[in-house]
Amino acid sequence: MPRLTALSAAMTRLTPRVLMMSPTRCLKLTGGTKVGFFIDALPPETGAPGAFKPSSTYTGQELKKSKSLLGVECFIPEVFINSSDMGVVINWKRNFSSGWSQTGIPFLMDVSSGYDGRLIFGSGPPRYGLTAEWLSQIGKMVSDYGQAGMVFNSWNGYTEGMVAVPGITYQSENFGNLFFGNLFYDWLQSLKYDVYAPPYTLGPYILN
Repeated sequence: MPRLTALSAAMTRLTPRVLMMSPTRCLKLTGGTKVGFFIDALPPETGAPGAFKPSSTYTGQELKKSKSLLGVECFIPEVFINSSDMGVVINWKRNFSSGWSQTGIPFLMDVSSGYDGRLIFGSGPPRYGLTAEWLSQIGKMVSDYGQAGMVFNSWNGYTEGMVAVPGITYQSENFGNLFFGNLFYDWLQSLKYDVYAPPYTLGPYILN
């Protein structure tokens, strides 16, 4: 029996026509290898790039019918609402995650320690997370919506504030504490278990 190969594809390069391609056509194109896609569902009505921005409400059931769709795996979709209001970002991410998890399509809950791109982009982009409240709320979302799995996202991690590796706290003269020792690494490790309200204390590391 041909093996199943899972691929990750950004929706900016993936069209509904590809997703709805017949299994026979796919097998011909791949030389007999079964191919499936996890898609990065770019959120509609936001500043996300790309032409295809599927909605869990209006597009989810059609995507569920696709033979080539393995699941939804997003990359910090909350960054596209362009808000630094922690409450707004948390509520938006919870609603977004809840919507996709209810479609019946396998939904991988994406987690990150937060976002802070000041080192590269200055004060323009949104800043959120990197607080005890954020870590706790993401932990709750993993419990509520991560039944199919979770994925940790980091892109330009050290320069955009998305890291979860063991290390030391580093004091930056211009930006304060940007590297938080083992804090985020320990938090990410804890998400492998049943996390609801971890007792994280960031103290002076909380963004100001």
